[in-house]
Amino acid sequence: MLNILLHKRVVPILLFLTAMVAVGILVFMQLEDWTFIEAFYFTVSTMSTVGYGDIAPTTELSRFIATIYMIIMIPTIFVSLGVVADTVFTYRTKTKPNKKIKKK
Repeated sequence: MLNILLHKRVVPILLFLTAMVAVGILVFMQLEDWTFIEAFYFTVSTMSTVGYGDIAPTTELSRFIATIYMIIMIPTIFVSLGVVADTVFTYRTKTKPNKKIKKK
C-alpha cells in the first residue's frame, strides 16, 4: 500500500490537495475571523461537497472566494479520486497474477 501512496502520480495530488486545504484554512481564518478548527471544518466540508451550512461565509468577499474555491476544488477532488483509483487498480493488476478460468 505504501508503494501506491508514494507513486509518482499520487504524490503531486496529495501535495496539491494539502496545499489547497491549507490555503482555504488561512483565507477563511483571515476573512471570517474563524478559529483554525472552524476554518478547517468549513474548508473540508466545502471541498467534499457536504456543506452542512452550520458555518457559512458572512461577507461578500468570503462568499465569492468560497464559490471560486468550490468551482476549482470539486472537480479536482473527483479527478484526484479517479487518478488514485486508477493507480491502485494498475498496481493491483500488476502485482497479482491473473487467474484464468478454464472452460469445460
